[in-house]
Amino acid sequence: MDIEIVDPALRAATLKLPATDPSKAWLRAVIRIATRVMRVPRVEGVEVSTVKADGARIRLYTPGERRGDGALFWVHGGGLLFGDARQDEAFCAGTASELGIPVVSANYRFAPEHPFPAPFDDVYGAWLWLQSQAAKLGVDPDRVVVAGESAGGGLAASLV
Repeated sequence: MDIEIVDPALRAATLKLPATDPSKAWLRAVIRIATRVMRVPRVEGVEVSTVKADGARIRLYTPGERRGDGALFWVHGGGLLFGDARQDEAFCAGTASELGIPVVSANYRFAPEHPFPAPFDDVYGAWLWLQSQAAKLGVDPDRVVVAGESAGGGLAASLV
């Protein structure tokens, strides 16, 4: 990284960050494991479940109190190299609780072991699952917001 392009107020903190090289398979494996086993906060009144359907791995957040027939379809970030729906647990569960709608968070396979279109196919599979389960979840299929963060934002944009 060229430190000169970092804001001068952030350079000292940036230099303290550990150098990572995602081209190293062992480092990707460590980060992937750490993401999957990290502690995640629980939000009272939101049921969290994991769904596997036709290869799609989905994290479903169902609020105890429904206040609408919409839903949020969320895709996590991670540079297409690592990450997990659990890393956004506080956001997804909090959104489900605050808005009173279900949140569906899609997991996807990672590069370089699974090159494009594998991540997109996984997100698309999760989307198809949501659409097929919309009535059971009390969701109007036309009232689903599709969003994501970082690489997940790119996959979400590709989906729509």
